[in-house]
Amino acid sequence: MADFAPRGQKLGRRVGALDQNYQASLETTERLLSALMHDAAALRSTVRNALLRLRTGADPGPVRASLEPWARTLKEVKRLAREL
Repeated sequence: MADFAPRGQKLGRRVGALDQNYQASLETTERLLSALMHDAAALRSTVRNALLRLRTGADPGPVRASLEPWARTLKEVKRLAREL
């Protein structure tokens, strides 16, 4: 619960245990979101390139093979999304 001071007066900063837990939770969420965004952006770029190749008539076999190394990243993106 917030403490309120009369207008013009400052309150000292006291962080209770619940606030520390909340801050830690937010920091964890921020780290997970950052990792998710990084992995998703890299994967999206790769998928976009694969789509361009397919649209220009590339053989689907090599395109599919080029995406195989990203299977682990896709699993990680899904895991991070579930945690959030």
